[in-house]
Amino acid sequence: MLTAEALKKGNDPVRVLVTEPHQKMNVEKFAKDHGRKTTSTETEDGFAVVIE
Repeated sequence: MLTAEALKKGNDPVRVLVTEPHQKMNVEKFAKDHGRKTTSTETEDGFAVVIE
């Protein structure tokens, strides 16, 4: 929900931090379903997904 709200605020990139691989896949799918591209990197605590 917070990701959806952040995307509604404008076209700026949104950075989402998640701890589990399935969460990363869910965020990437959500972004793709809304016509956005993602870039994911692994962090020491999980993953950072940037939605363009």
